[in-house]
Amino acid sequence: MEDDDGFDMLFERKESEGLFDLEDNKLKKAKEDAKEYQSKLTEFINTRLNPDDKKDLENLLEDRDNAYSFCFGIEHRLYYKQGVNDGLIMAITGLKAKVEFIK
Repeated sequence: MEDDDGFDMLFERKESEGLFDLEDNKLKKAKEDAKEYQSKLTEFINTRLNPDDKKDLENLLEDRDNAYSFCFGIEHRLYYKQGVNDGLIMAITGLKAKVEFIK
């Protein structure tokens, strides 16, 4: 995904540097819950479906997961872009106020 304003390049650099690998107890718990649900779903598929239906469902779930991952990637980039924009606006507003105060 390319963006004309350079945010994607900045986002990708930060991402490759691991700056978005956040440690948070709520996030850790949410990931553990997601893994547990995935295990339950896999067990259900393996024990209750015939092989043909099993493969079809696995393919559908993989396609759905890929689509969600793509959507989440776009969403994260948009959140980052909005956060950077908000930060710049706050910094510029603060500098303007300081300049006005000094005058």
